[in-house]
Amino acid sequence: MRIALDANVYVGAQLSPHGICLKVIKLLIERLENLASFVPDLAIPLNSCRDPKDLIYLAAADTAKADLIVSLDNDFLDLTEFRGIKILKPHEFMFIADQIFL
Repeated sequence: MRIALDANVYVGAQLSPHGICLKVIKLLIERLENLASFVPDLAIPLNSCRDPKDLIYLAAADTAKADLIVSLDNDFLDLTEFRGIKILKPHEFMFIADQIFL
């Protein structure tokens, strides 16, 4: 499974050191630490989402052929999906991760 994290998940982990965002990051580090990859920039149409600053995350997820984007950003969450990539809140991801990583 390929997963892209929006920056607000990292910020959430810093703001709430015992919260769900940190749990998401720790889980991914534990389970997937050797599977990270560099993703070059790719163009994404400007009308792909409401906030143009979010285009880089859509491009990274699309280029990496991610299955999921994990985010707290309503601009992402309102999309629910981008080019077949599901967009989930951290707690929704943790529910799925519990099923996968049992």
